Amino acid sequence: MTRRVLRMLGSRYGIAAILLLVVIAVVAVAQDQSRSTPGDGGQQGNTVDNVEPGAPDDGFATPSADPGATSGPAADVLPDSAVDTATAFAVAWVDTGSATAAEWVDRLAPYATRELHEQLAGVDPVSVPATEVRGEGRASAAHVEFDTDAGLLILRMTEENGGWLVAGIDFRRP
Repeated sequence: MTRRVLRMLGSRYGIAAILLLVVIAVVAVAQDQSRSTPGDGGQQGNTVDNVEPGAPDDGFATPSADPGATSGPAADVLPDSAVDTATAFAVAWVDTGSATAAEWVDRLAPYATRELHEQLAGVDPVSVPATEVRGEGRASAAHVEFDTDAGLLILRMTEENGGWLVAGIDFRRP
């Protein structure tokens, strides 16, 4: 009896049956893993379902660690002092020149939040795509936009301790 079963498994029909069972098992496992589990809100994997389609990327979204800081502007348009800070940051950001990475980041420090300054610490200034700011900054509710020779620089502004600082950077190529 055992010999007969082994002979049947060794035939082409037996091998085909074994392969069929393996394929069915793999498909069943894959379907089981793709289903959502109870308590995950119906999400599958690591998806995010609270982002509006077509919403622009606003860079890093990190809340301020300083309890005395307020985030975001109080008015619909940023004040001139925020635009001045953004302009100084933008000019320093594109001025990579012959500065070392540490010197370049230190030049940005007076205009950036502590969190952004820490994030920029590992950036090589050679990776900055623009070399020149063209024209005046355009302020909106929480951003200042600058045209550059390589695209659009968008700086997210925040008010901390009565002054305005850059809290995020976004760059869009044409």
